[in-house]
Amino acid sequence: MNVQQTNIQLPQEIFEQLKLTIPSKKRNQFIVNAISEKLENAGDIKKQLKKSLKENEHFYKTIAKEWKETEINQWPTK
Repeated sequence: MNVQQTNIQLPQEIFEQLKLTIPSKKRNQFIVNAISEKLENAGDIKKQLKKSLKENEHFYKTIAKEWKETEINQWPTK
């Protein structure tokens, strides 16, 4: 596995908690795992949102149609 070294800044309280909780030789892997988990969850959220939008497309189009008249006729003009 290729690795890339980087520097990060952590709030002091998080850094202190990390030092107290995770042994020094295991911190790098802990951070890698935490970031990987967050990225995976972010991807899952996007997939869930796309799925929801697709499944509810009819509902959104119905609402948009109902409000279209209001948006067009009652929107303030300059």
